[in-house]
Amino acid sequence: MLSGTDILHVPCKGAAQAMIRAGEIKALAVAGDRRLDMFPDVPITREQGMKGHDVNIWFGISAPAGTPRPLILRIARDLHAAVASTDVKERFARLGLEPQVGTPEAFDRIIREDIERWSKVVKAAKLAP
Repeated sequence: MLSGTDILHVPCKGAAQAMIRAGEIKALAVAGDRRLDMFPDVPITREQGMKGHDVNIWFGISAPAGTPRPLILRIARDLHAAVASTDVKERFARLGLEPQVGTPEAFDRIIREDIERWSKVVKAAKLAP
C-alpha cells in the first residue's frame, strides 16, 4: 500500500527459512528495522530505498487495566530473566525469532504506534469487518 505496488501473496509450503537456505526461494528484503542475524546478507527495506516499510512482528504480555504497578514490574522483570536464559534464546533461534525486551512503557508505545499505523492501512484498503 505504501509503495503503490500491487503484490500477490503466495503462501509457500514449508518453512521459509529452510527454503531460503536451500536456495528454493530468494529473500529480497527484511521488513524490519534491522537485518536478521540468521540472514545478515539480506538488506532491510529501508536499505532498498523503501522508507516506512519497516514492520516488526512482536509478541507481548498484557495485563488488565488497573493491575498494580509493582505486579507489572515484577512480570516485566521475570519476563526479562526468562528471555535472557540460554534455553529460551536457543528455542527462539530455532524458530527464527530474535527476542527483544523492553519496559512496559515502551511496549505501550509500540502498541499505540501500531494501532495508528495499521488504522491508516485499513482505511486506505477500504477494509471492513
